[in-house]
Formats: sequence, structure tokens, C-alpha cells
Amino acid sequence: KGTFLSSPQGDIFIKSRQKNNCRCQNVGTAFNLGTVIDLSEYHHLLFSVGRSIDGTTKFQCYIAYQFTFDNSLFKSHSDLGLGR
Repeated sequence: KGTFLSSPQGDIFIKSRQKNNCRCQNVGTAFNLGTVIDLSEYHHLLFSVGRSIDGTTKFQCYIAYQFTFDNSLFKSHSDLGLGR
């Protein structure tokens, strides 16, 4: 049973391109808004959508899967009593 996290996520970023003499040229500003759906304690779906604010108008989005785990997966065999 998936549940939405209580707070949304967001990004505002500036896209730039390097020109001669190490000067950067701003080619646009964009934003994304997203959320994470917890499918279980370890499995999550991430959604994000956004668009350009200035510069070339572009739509962008992504859907991602995330697997999280705790450090118990990295215990050595001797810690678990298996190395005897």
C-alpha cells in the first residue's frame, strides 16, 4: 500500500554554457516539482515534472525507482556467526 510523503520536493536551476575565456552564458532557468511514493520500507517511486521559466521553453520529467536498505546487509559473516 503506497502512501505519499507529506512534503513535496522542488528544484530551481540555471542552465549555462561555457564560452571563450571561461565565461559562462545563461541559456535558461527551469524548475521541477516532484514527490516520492513509498511502496514499502525499502521500495520507492520518484516522480518529477517541470519546465523552463526563461530561455527555450522545454518540458522535462522523470520517473525513477529507488531501493533503500539499512547497514545490516553489510555485516560480516563472523558478526552473524557464519564464519566459524
